[in-house]
Amino acid sequence: MAISVNPNPVKPPLGLRPRFIVDRDRALEILDACRRYVEESKPIEDAWWDEFREINDRMAIKYKSDQSIRGIRTCYSNRLDDL
Repeated sequence: MAISVNPNPVKPPLGLRPRFIVDRDRALEILDACRRYVEESKPIEDAWWDEFREINDRMAIKYKSDQSIRGIRTCYSNRLDDL
């Protein structure tokens, strides 16, 4: 029985970015926006903190036993230090 190999395999279409990447990027965007507001002495929107907490809670549950969360939290803390 001969096995045929397709020399030009068809790649699947581009899908979605993984949720943890979207969450990480959004959390960092929120922190950057908070920093900009603090620099301008403007009040930070409560909805932003609510969304940040929601993302952080979701990531903490997903990665509670994973060491990679330390890197993400370090990223957050660097931005939080600026506030």
